[in-house]
Amino acid sequence: MRQSKRIVKSIKEIYSQISVQDAHLINDEQSLRNSVTCYDNNGNEINFVEDITWEKVQANLSKYPLTTAEEDKQARENIKASAKAKLIAGEALTEDEANTIVL
Repeated sequence: MRQSKRIVKSIKEIYSQISVQDAHLINDEQSLRNSVTCYDNNGNEINFVEDITWEKVQANLSKYPLTTAEEDKQARENIKASAKAKLIAGEALTEDEANTIVL
């Protein structure tokens, strides 16, 4: 998994109601605060969650190891195949599987 995807997954695991822009630019506390937008349960933008810290994000990153480009490509192919099989079977998709669908 690339560093920017690791950061986004780490942030969303800690804070599910946020949106992250420009994850590739996040490398410290200030850039983290500039790239995160928070939403309430109704989808309305709210003030930044004060307890989000770069230290928390970094601590959570160990759950998401870095991978090579080839491993990333294979993982994407596996997710696409899984999504296709689930669609054919009429099963619910995971978020990653749904993200592979181009409309």
